[in-house]
Amino acid sequence: MYKNIKEFEKAINEGLIRTYNISTTIHILNMWYNELTKDFKIEILDNDTFEIIIKDKITTKLFELLIKDINNMGYFPSLVYLENENNNINRFKYDFDNINNILMSKNIIQIKLICEKKFDDIVKITQPIYHICKQQNIEKIFKIGLCPKTKNRVSSHPDRIYFCLNIEKCIDLIEKFDLNDLIQKKPLQNYIILEINISKSKNIIFRKDPNMIDGGLYTYDNIPSEYIKIKKQ
Repeated sequence: MYKNIKEFEKAINEGLIRTYNISTTIHILNMWYNELTKDFKIEILDNDTFEIIIKDKITTKLFELLIKDINNMGYFPSLVYLENENNNINRFKYDFDNINNILMSKNIIQIKLICEKKFDDIVKITQPIYHICKQQNIEKIFKIGLCPKTKNRVSSHPDRIYFCLNIEKCIDLIEKFDLNDLIQKKPLQNYIILEINISKSKNIIFRKDPNMIDGGLYTYDNIPSEYIKIKKQ
C-alpha cells in the first residue's frame, strides 16, 4: 500500500506492467475525482471489475484525464452508458474518439463506465501452446506472424491473441464455432490449429485467460512467424 498520492503517482509514472489492487484503485480514484466533479460514485462489481458513475456534465478534458488514470492503474473501460437531458440512455462499446465526440456535441448529464482488469496473472510457458485460426488467414500469418486484434464483442478489450494449452480444448472450441455458425446460418469455416513453440523467448508475456477456466492464455505481444507451425491432427 502506498503512503500517499505522490508515492503512487511516482510508481505508475515509472511504467505500468501490472494491475493494481482493486481496493487501492477505487480509493485513489475517489480521492482524486470527488474533488473534481459534483457527483462521483465508484463501486466494485467483482474482483476484477468496477463501475464509475458521474452525474455531472463531464468535460472532454476531464473524461480524457479519467481514462488515462484508469489505464495507469491497470484497468480499461469496456462499456460506456451515456444519459442525456431527456433521460435517454445509450450503451456503447468503448471507443475514446466516439465517446469524446458525443460529449462535445450532446447534452450528457450522466456517464457510467464499466472498467475491467487489464493485466491478469503471468503464466510461464514451458511447452507448446495452440491457436485457432481460419484457413484463409494462414498465408498472412506465415508472412507477418500473429498480431493482437480486438475480438468482436459487445464490450471493448485491449488487443490480445488467445491460446489453448492443449489440443482437446482447441477441438472443443472449433466444435462450438461450427455450432454457432449453424445457428446463425453462416457458411461453415475451415479452422486450423497452429502450434506455437515459444518457450525460448523471454520477450513475450502470457497471461491467464479468466474467461477460460482450464487451459486458456492470452498475450498483448506479437508472435513471430518462426515460432508458428500448423499442427497435424
